[in-house]
Amino acid sequence: QARTRQAIDEALATTLQTVSPKECQNYFKEAGYERT
Repeated sequence: QARTRQAIDEALATTLQTVSPKECQNYFKEAGYERT
């Protein structure tokens, strides 16, 4: 069964709280993205 929009939003919010800003920065850097 598909999740509701609210369930997806809540899952994303929970997940984002487990990752630090530095971890996010490193992920994008290693994936080849650069700041512009």
